[in-house]
Amino acid sequence: MSNKTGYTIPKDMKADVMIIGRLTLKDIIIIALFSIIGLMISNILNTGLLLKVIVIAAHLVIGLIATAKPRGNPDKSLYLVMLSMYRMDKNGYRSLDINKYNKREMR
Repeated sequence: MSNKTGYTIPKDMKADVMIIGRLTLKDIIIIALFSIIGLMISNILNTGLLLKVIVIAAHLVIGLIATAKPRGNPDKSLYLVMLSMYRMDKNGYRSLDINKYNKREMR
């Protein structure tokens, strides 16, 4: 599709909107959910203020780790990589396409 200025505009382009540094809105929601879960757990424990703060901070750190992008797959967050790992078929075997691997190695 082109407009009057001659630029090509792609139809189906997906891009994540970065809000704070490298965090997207989805990442912020996941971190907030982990923090809310930590708040709920700290209320269930019914202990002192220091332990509540530690539990909430630990869940915040877990949320940050879950939204991190691993080096091996920088397009997906760590929690998505882990979910795909659990969905894999562990009983079947799929061989790699050797021609595709050789072409990538020659570049």
